[in-house]
Amino acid sequence: AHLAAVEGHLHCFKFLVGKMAGVRHTLKARNDHGETPKDLAERFYKDNILQYIDGVEKEDEHPETQEGEFLAFPAHDAALKGDLLVVRRLVRSGVININERDDKGSTLLHKAAEQGHIHCLQWLVEMGADCDITNDAGETPKDVAKRFSHLAAVELLTPRTGNNNSSDEELDANNVKFFETHGVEGSTDSKEDLTLDKTEKRNARIRAYHKIKELQRLLEIAYSNYRQLGGVTEEERKMKKEERKVEKAVRELETQLEYERVRREKLESQLDDYRAEINQLRE
Repeated sequence: AHLAAVEGHLHCFKFLVGKMAGVRHTLKARNDHGETPKDLAERFYKDNILQYIDGVEKEDEHPETQEGEFLAFPAHDAALKGDLLVVRRLVRSGVININERDDKGSTLLHKAAEQGHIHCLQWLVEMGADCDITNDAGETPKDVAKRFSHLAAVELLTPRTGNNNSSDEELDANNVKFFETHGVEGSTDSKEDLTLDKTEKRNARIRAYHKIKELQRLLEIAYSNYRQLGGVTEEERKMKKEERKVEKAVRELETQLEYERVRREKLESQLDDYRAEINQLRE
């Protein structure tokens, strides 16, 4: 999170904050120099990170506003919790529209997709909920499900979402157009947070991609140096363990084969004795 704050990568920063055990703990965590992510964002003039942290801190100071959201949007709260009975009752009674949005532009599908509640998603889809509606962050329900790694929900929503192949195109580093639209576009940012224009975003993605390739190259060099110094990687350790198992199995089979060979020789010797005895009896 500290590195994301230094670089101003808001997408990454939001993702990391969302994955940590506690938002407050993450924002208050200090690095080796005693700096919080907010301190680093201020030092490196990352206004987008600062705006986001300020917003989170304000929400943390006023939790009653979140409770108010649940009261204002009871069906959205039920969809988030996976309470299909409440969702079904509210929709069928006409209390809310199946495509109703909350204050962040999210529909019932968005909320159910956020937690991967397949039974709620299935029912909403069957009732005709629109899978192409985007929230204030520009995400469809499928995008939300993908962001939270709910693969079953993604699979359910993909055939029902328009342009469902746009985010799954094969990466072609030589095709600049790939970096103009991307599967995670707007996945964590609201519209007011997006301060880069189209060209800047594309160039930033190109730089990030080249950075990934460079890090992969450095990782391969590090592995090579580690092995040359006598180090054993986890993969090599597993391979050696597998080789030992195979060698043990081969030894056991060789022992069994030797046993069968000796047994066969004994049987052949007995057979020769019986044949000789039969010949003597015939004479």
